[in-house]
Order: sequence, then structure tokens, then C-alpha cells
Amino acid sequence: MIKLTWITRKLREKLRGLLDIVWFRVLLAIVIAYFLMLTFSHIEQWNKQMPVCQSQDSLLQCFYKQALSVIELNNIESFSILAAATLYLLESRERRRNTIYEAWQVIDNAAAANVATSYARIKALKDLNNYGVSLKALDVPSADLNGIDLAGADLSIANLSNANLTYANLKGANLSDAQLEGANLCRAILKEANLQFANLSDAQLEGANLCHADLSNTDLGGANLGGADLRGAILEFADLNGVQLEVANLTGAKLAGAQLEGADLSDAKLEGVNLQQAYLLHANLTYADLRNADFRGVQDLCIEQIQAANNWERARYDPSFCEQLGLPVESKNSPRHNCIDIVDVKKLGS
Repeated sequence: MIKLTWITRKLREKLRGLLDIVWFRVLLAIVIAYFLMLTFSHIEQWNKQMPVCQSQDSLLQCFYKQALSVIELNNIESFSILAAATLYLLESRERRRNTIYEAWQVIDNAAAANVATSYARIKALKDLNNYGVSLKALDVPSADLNGIDLAGADLSIANLSNANLTYANLKGANLSDAQLEGANLCRAILKEANLQFANLSDAQLEGANLCHADLSNTDLGGANLGGADLRGAILEFADLNGVQLEVANLTGAKLAGAQLEGADLSDAKLEGVNLQQAYLLHANLTYADLRNADFRGVQDLCIEQIQAANNWERARYDPSFCEQLGLPVESKNSPRHNCIDIVDVKKLGS
């Protein structure tokens, strides 16, 4: 089985090499067109019940008669059209290669001329992505890419610092280790994007869609994520110091070990958020919804911060913090060893 696979791969590589030769493509197109004409001719004869071969003819004679029946003056036009169409299909790989080469030329020329706004560059980048070409290590700092559609693109290690990517469609894109410092990503679609270890410091992400995006170990220091949709996002060990997250939706997000010193989380939805081992020194939680949020092991968090939020009684804390908040503590034998749910608290009060 392995040997058969190896032979198949070698034959495929050999065929690709031959298809790069012009005369081979032309010859192959003529052969294919001829056999197509022969097939159509045979079908037509069978439908009209006018067989070319006679019963007394040998197999070789029958083959010659069938082959020669196609070579007629009234078939030249049809044959030429078929040959041209076949040649066009065979040259698709060559055309694709030329298109990719020209697209990269447009991108390189725009970069060399230090042009910020280039619609030709936007079109070239979209074409490359549609062809499945990797855009890894793309270097277009400060480029105007407003509204560009690069869904699913490989932009790992790319330099997009200070680029204008407002309303850009980067759904499912790979932006790991990318430089996006100071980039404008307002209203951008980054749903399910991979942004691990990316640099998004001071980036503008207001109203961006980051649902289920992976932002673990990402540098978001000083970024503006006001009103962003971060439902189910992974922000574990991310640097969110001084970040603006007011009115952001972080429902079900994972923020374990994240740095949130001085972060503004006012009016944010933090329902079901995992904040275990996170750092929240001077973080603003005013009117944030803390329902079912997990604050176990959180560092540098004070009572005033928690009590400024909404539904703080429904969150989960370490037993010692529960006592400071005046909340009942479960038995030490409890597997969770956290504050009793608010429903149970009401029952105790009655």
C-alpha cells in the first residue's frame, strides 16, 4: 500500500512537470479533443443505427474505420473548439501561478512605494487568500485594509502594526504571533480566530466580534475592547493590563491567569467567566454582571471591587473571601468548597 502511494505521488509529480511544458500541453489537448470527437461520433452512429464497422471487418479494420470517420472537413471546426477548450483547462495551473506572482508583485510594489491606501493591494490579498496561498509573515504595517475579507487566512507572524482593519473579516484566521500593535480593528470579525501570542497592545477593538477566539498569552495591554463580543473567548494568561472592556460581553470566557491590573470591566457581562488565578489589582468591576463567575485563587482583589458589581453574591470565591463578603461557606468536605449558591442562601435566611 505504501509503495503504491509512493508510485502514485511520483507519477503525479512527473505529470505536473510535463504539464509545465507548452508543447506537451498542446499535444495532450489535441489527443483529448480527438478522442472526444471519436466518442461523440460513435454515439451518433449508434443512435442513427448507422454503424461504420461491418460484421466481416476485423477488430483492427473496425478501429481504423472508426478513427478515420472523425477526420472530415465538416468536423474541423468542432475539433478546433474542443482542442482550444481542453488547452484552456490544461493551462489553468499556469494561469493560477501567474496570478499569484502578479498579486505578490502588486503587494511588494505598494510596500516599496510606502502607499497606505491601495485598492489593488486589497484585491491582491483577497485573491491570494481565495487561492489558498499562505500570507504568513506578510509585512504591511500602517496599511489601509478597511473592510478586507481574509476569512481563514494564514497571517501568522504577519506585521500589521498600526494597520486599518476596521470591519475586516478575519473569521477563523490564523494570527498567531502577529504584530497588531496599535491596529484599528473596530467592528472587525475575528470570530474563532487564532491570536495566540499576538501583540495587540494599544489596538482598537471596539465592537469587534471575538466569539470563541483564542487570545491566550496575547498582549492586549492598553487595548480598547469596549463593547466587544468575547463570548467563549480564551484569554488565559493574556496581558489585559489597563485594557478597556466596558460593556463587553465576556460570557463564558476563560481568563484564568490573565493580567487585568487597572482594567475597566464596568457594565461588562462576566457571567460564567473563569477568572481563577487572575490578577485584578485596581480593576473596575462597577455594575459588571458576575453571575456564576469563578474568582477562586484571584489575586489583588478587594471587597469594594466585588461589591460594586451586580450579582456578586452568585459568584464563586475562596472560602476566606466568602467570609469577608459575609457569605456562607460550604462544608470543607464539599468537592467545590465555595460559597453556597444564592438560592441556598435565601433558604438559610428563611
